[in-house]
Amino acid sequence: MKVHFAGMEKHDNAVVINKVADIKYGLFTVFPFICKDFGIGSRSKIGQRVVNFNDKNFKHCIMDSGLFTLMFGAHAGKRDEKFVKAWQKAIIKFVKDTGYKGTVVEVDCQKILGVESAWKLRKELKKALPNNQQMNVFHIEDGKEGLIKLAKFSDYIALSIPEFRALGWNDIPKKVSQLCRIIKDVKPDIKIHLLGCTQKNIMERSKFCYSSDSTSWMQVLRWGSQIVFKDGKYQKVKTKTVERNGATFEKRIEKHFKKEKVTRTSKQIRYYCSMSIAGVYLKQLYTKHAGSQE
Repeated sequence: MKVHFAGMEKHDNAVVINKVADIKYGLFTVFPFICKDFGIGSRSKIGQRVVNFNDKNFKHCIMDSGLFTLMFGAHAGKRDEKFVKAWQKAIIKFVKDTGYKGTVVEVDCQKILGVESAWKLRKELKKALPNNQQMNVFHIEDGKEGLIKLAKFSDYIALSIPEFRALGWNDIPKKVSQLCRIIKDVKPDIKIHLLGCTQKNIMERSKFCYSSDSTSWMQVLRWGSQIVFKDGKYQKVKTKTVERNGATFEKRIEKHFKKEKVTRTSKQIRYYCSMSIAGVYLKQLYTKHAGSQE
């Protein structure tokens, strides 16, 4: 199972994680590149640059729809069918305009518009982007029969681990494995993605899945410390320690930023050293629990 590092909509992040930490799988959200058309947030003007870098450098890249942000995140609000349809059209336009070649996550709107509306949009997306693989997302509203129907339709299906946690499910690793067995019974060669998952006992039990994603690597930047796997054991590493030991990463970061025509201060470079080391350590951790990340 390949863990995709989320947050690659930021070009700096992508350069550091891919080129310096040697991470080969990434995920970015389309949200900052289309949100301004809907009067939400502020537009990022580097969509083409991000797509070009991610397509060229990651072995596999996933583009998230940004719908979670619209429903539950910083820009949560009431979203009707008209809005969601327009959002999907904006996603399609972005993909066509930029020439993005990677995987596109569908607008999984079951929770706000219902299962049937999700199916209509799903079929429209597949027709509109025949050259991009789509990731279809199962939600609890679909039910078991919906899961089977989705597995028959899809080549790449996602299960939302945070949703299962919110539902209060006991023994999530076992239940995820059971859902995966249902999917594989329908279509043995289907790809399965575990959304928001780097929980070690889930990864270990679901190594046969194709992929997962997480923002765990950002923990060192958010909370000042992180748990890393180093020298055969788990250790807690403080940000200051990471930065002090990160000096060897500085020249590598500067080298790749120069290639990408990115100019940053010494303080910012030290910040990216923390990011680099987080990626290196976590790649080791994911290799231990999920298999090779090459």
